[in-house]
Amino acid sequence: MDVAMVCYDVYAIVMIESNIYHDDILRHAVRNSITGLPRKVLATLKASASMTEIIETLESNFGNIRSGEALMEEFYTMKQGKKETSKAALER
Repeated sequence: MDVAMVCYDVYAIVMIESNIYHDDILRHAVRNSITGLPRKVLATLKASASMTEIIETLESNFGNIRSGEALMEEFYTMKQGKKETSKAALER
């Protein structure tokens, strides 16, 4: 799971648990904010799919199967290429 997906996942969970927005509004906002292949995957869900179903679908298709320890090890041992930007290094 890339950094953007992790941030999005956490943000969505916080928004669900805060109960600030009605579930229908939140579902609509999430579906409209996602682009590319994840949006095509979400298009296979029913329009009435819950936020839990949306998050589970995204995690099952785009989540990371490596353990947290393995991800941290990879992060701390990665090396940035000489001509590589820090953003590009973090995105790979």
